[in-house]
Amino acid sequence: MKLKKEILDLLNQNGILSAGVFSFEKNHSLILEKDIPAFQKWLSENAHAKMTFLENNIEARKDPSLILPNVKNALIFLFPYAAGHRVRNKKKENAHNNIQLNHNSESILAKKLISKYVYGKDYHKVLKKQLNLIATKLQKQIGNPFQFRAVVDSIPFFDRAYAREAALGFIGKNTMLIRPGMGSFFFIATLLTDASIQDICDLNLENKNAILNLDCGDCTKCLDACPTQAFKKPYFLDANRCLSYLSIEHRDIVDNEFIPHFANTIYGCDICQEVCPYNLVTSDFKILKEFSNYHNPFQIITAKDMALMDTDQYEKWFGGTAATRAKYQGLVRNALYHLHSVSDSSLPAILDKLCASEYELILKTVMQLRVLQKA
Repeated sequence: MKLKKEILDLLNQNGILSAGVFSFEKNHSLILEKDIPAFQKWLSENAHAKMTFLENNIEARKDPSLILPNVKNALIFLFPYAAGHRVRNKKKENAHNNIQLNHNSESILAKKLISKYVYGKDYHKVLKKQLNLIATKLQKQIGNPFQFRAVVDSIPFFDRAYAREAALGFIGKNTMLIRPGMGSFFFIATLLTDASIQDICDLNLENKNAILNLDCGDCTKCLDACPTQAFKKPYFLDANRCLSYLSIEHRDIVDNEFIPHFANTIYGCDICQEVCPYNLVTSDFKILKEFSNYHNPFQIITAKDMALMDTDQYEKWFGGTAATRAKYQGLVRNALYHLHSVSDSSLPAILDKLCASEYELILKTVMQLRVLQKA
């Protein structure tokens, strides 16, 4: 079909090699029967920690027409991000860094303390722009206007579950969506639409049967490697113990037992993905330029810089990046935990400077670390 080829060419021109379609009219009962009960059980066990926003809008999770009226299909895309590609191409990474980057020996990035998804610009804004562009072009190609809504993990929508049912990958024991040949270092972005596009927009038809039969097998590398034992069991992540949650979403000081782990992180954690065999050998793929590390503030600052930054510096360094999810106080807290965990000799003086901070979380962190420094 000429129209289908034109649309597939359009998607490829936008760097999209993996796209699938989920039909709410045909398959939505699968989500209701499998994923909603599992999610509610996860909530009931308080595994979402203090992310109480996840308790809201359960009805919208059950019924996507509350997100977009008369929704028929979800057009789901996988966008690899630059860091994931570099993890699997060490020689290219080193050559690129030696030529273009001038890392401070104490730089945070040089110590690999940053979750890879935060390299580049804020993915929410980048991907929503991409989705809106694709939708506009699709309307021109199809010839009929349709309603759509761009979804990038900021509304109550089971993006991984729908991507799984569209056979774009399978859910690993680390709860990530994994696609053979691509691994798991990608963003999931979705166009909800009331258009009948299933037969012309699916780039994934030939791979569906193979992917539907895949799983992790006997492998438990991700579970075994988790430094805080955040996985109670396969496919069940306890956010209360997850370094990504503690360093990004948590808005308070962390329990003392977790502070030593900040020696190896300042923002997020990728360990359960890095050890996954599916992330070790992948095919080549395109990456949007906005996800390259040219816009990564972690290249130019140190943990000391972050601990002592004011709000103006925070906006200058991190504005427009996904790192703002941790908020100003959270990033300062994380930097202080890191300096404590590596026994940095400058920490006492830094704590002295911050003891009069106007921010509650920073003050609580200073008090907590002063007690630990004396212990």
